[in-house]
Amino acid sequence: MLKYTLGRILSGLVTIWFIATATFLAMHAVPGDPLMNEKATTPEIRENLARKYGLDKPIVEQYVIYLGNMVQGDFGISFTQQNRKVNDIIQDHFPVSAALGILAITFAALGGILWGALTALYRNQLPDIIIMFLVILGISVPSFVFAALGQLLLVNINQWFNISFLPVAGWGTFCPYDRAVFSARTWHHGPADPPHALVDA
Repeated sequence: MLKYTLGRILSGLVTIWFIATATFLAMHAVPGDPLMNEKATTPEIRENLARKYGLDKPIVEQYVIYLGNMVQGDFGISFTQQNRKVNDIIQDHFPVSAALGILAITFAALGGILWGALTALYRNQLPDIIIMFLVILGISVPSFVFAALGQLLLVNINQWFNISFLPVAGWGTFCPYDRAVFSARTWHHGPADPPHALVDA
């Protein structure tokens, strides 16, 4: 068990290193220059910005600094949001992502268990056929299409009943249904494997 756990941890670290390295190389390989905008109007300003972001150093040294800062949890300064650290941006948005993630896991677990149990109990019957059809549909339809259809459904519900209790966008208000539409996208992962094993076991 310990050997397996250590192997998985090592595999995860190698994966993180590979993704970080690929991201670093891709950002340097793409055409263009992050300093070629309205901020770098003069060579002096460009030089100061390059020094601020560490772009004046050789690429190997940039890579070493990049990995060292990442290990320490320091992701540097944002290019798009002036004078803001990436850590602060992540900290501001993490609660929303965490809430959506927890909600998605909850829906996936409850919906998957329920759908799997129903298909096992009604094997080769109408409920089994309907659920498996919805599972295949959920796997086949891209997430952005599913999300757009869910928003369209909420808009129509608001119009039909003349209510605004179901907002299609935004965060911070009590609107569980639009979040549920997002989270329900994970349901198809529950009974995607043959759930008849519940009965056969």
